[in-house]
Amino acid sequence: MLELLFGGGDTETTAVVSDSLDYDRSGEVTFDDAYVNFMEGGGHLGLGAAMLVGSAWTGIALTPSLILDSLQPDDGVHIA
Repeated sequence: MLELLFGGGDTETTAVVSDSLDYDRSGEVTFDDAYVNFMEGGGHLGLGAAMLVGSAWTGIALTPSLILDSLQPDDGVHIA
């Protein structure tokens, strides 16, 4: 999924590999831990925001036609 968002595949990019084994388990937060968490959280936040906006836009765009279509008699002719 991240390849889709940030460009992957044949393009040459550098990426931080996030694996649970990479974390320092001593209790201290390292810069690497903070960086990985920030990058993953930002990606999830951006994806969530995009999904929310897309869903809201779809709902706003489709609602009037759905309402008008529901008011028509069921004679096989539909507005939308």
